[in-house]
Amino acid sequence: MINFKVVSHKFCPTPYFNDISDRKSIHKKIKQLMNKGLNYKKIHTILVKEGFDIGKSPSCVFSMIKKLEKREEILSQETTVELGKVEVRLF
Repeated sequence: MINFKVVSHKFCPTPYFNDISDRKSIHKKIKQLMNKGLNYKKIHTILVKEGFDIGKSPSCVFSMIKKLEKREEILSQETTVELGKVEVRLF
């Protein structure tokens, strides 16, 4: 008998595993501007001036920031594997 335990977020279906390659450029730009210390209203103004496909309201940038942070939190979880009791019996 072998007790084998795997704890991972990869077994749970979540939209965070979906392909977001079409939005990578805007996500990268938002992260750069956040690292400079700008708030979401300033970030929205800059994105609009640079011609990014973004909503009319600055609050859409705020929701994108929250989703990016949640995505990083979910996808950066560690997968743990534990090998418990290993028992060999001879009959």
